[in-house]
Amino acid sequence: MESKPVIILGGGLWGSLLAYRLKTALPHISFKLYESSSSLGGNESYTFHGTDIELSAQIWLRPLVTHSWNTHKVRFPKYEKLLENSYHLISSDRIHEVVSKTLTSESLCLNNEISARLALDEGSFVIDTRNICGYKKCGYQKFLALELELEEPHQIKEPVLLDSTISQRDKLRCIHYLPLSETRIMIKDQRYSSNKELNLHEMKNDLMKIIDFYDWKVKKVVKEESQCRAMPISSPKFRQEGRVINLAGIFHETTGCSIPAATRLIDQMVATSFRLGELKEVVSNFRKETESDRRFLRFLNRYLVESVPEKQHCFFQDIYQLPKPSLERFLRGSPSFLDRSRIMLGKFAH
Repeated sequence: MESKPVIILGGGLWGSLLAYRLKTALPHISFKLYESSSSLGGNESYTFHGTDIELSAQIWLRPLVTHSWNTHKVRFPKYEKLLENSYHLISSDRIHEVVSKTLTSESLCLNNEISARLALDEGSFVIDTRNICGYKKCGYQKFLALELELEEPHQIKEPVLLDSTISQRDKLRCIHYLPLSETRIMIKDQRYSSNKELNLHEMKNDLMKIIDFYDWKVKKVVKEESQCRAMPISSPKFRQEGRVINLAGIFHETTGCSIPAATRLIDQMVATSFRLGELKEVVSNFRKETESDRRFLRFLNRYLVESVPEKQHCFFQDIYQLPKPSLERFLRGSPSFLDRSRIMLGKFAH
């Protein structure tokens, strides 16, 4: 008699990456991925810096990467900086295309939402990747992104991130520009706010003002993405017991990026025999090992949302004046004690 499959709940970034890595690294493991919508990856494009993840993870992640750039810029009121660090984009469309082709029809179940209780009846154990967890929040990170096809070249050569030279909204507002081709660009309005209201009409009008500023003639809006996620100031609360492994609430609490933590933990998981007890120990140890880093990031969330406007607008401007190794560790979500001291004291080296 065949053993029951492992059940993975949620086909967003975490669930899709886990299923893809499991299928390619441990093909003998039987599993089934459940996703409530008709596609994998969610309605979001995911980005990461080249120094965010290990080289081994970059290799297995490569088929999912849509665009890569060797350099990128940041733009603040006091300065603009070119960073000699690669930057990468993974679209939800590419996630769906690659992962759905990699998995068999028996291991992928779309348009099907199932509870952990019912999943336990079907599987040997459950890995729940859905971001369902309770924690105290101090604010929200929200964005609207438009992928545009223009009539003429946009002239932007490398990604421009965190442009906060524009008119401010909420607690902090910044714009991201990702050049996808000579005439295609993704422009993203990202805001840090004390409320979760996602006013897409206002945000779209604000983006149109930027488009008009550059005198871009829009031929077609290829895609629209939006999201609002909570900024936690406490660790997640959930029941981690029995045959359920919960991966909720593991991400960079300040930037919202999930890929560094996801690739690191997933690689640790597939390095095991993929049995329940061993996996629970790996996940538990990962949470314990990263809690100090994540507690500091949660503190920064409170500072970012609750400080006076002048300090809010300088937050990333100051962060990007850290020495290069310190900046890279912060973006990975693992700042050292010295990094934290530099951030708190405001002694950033130019």
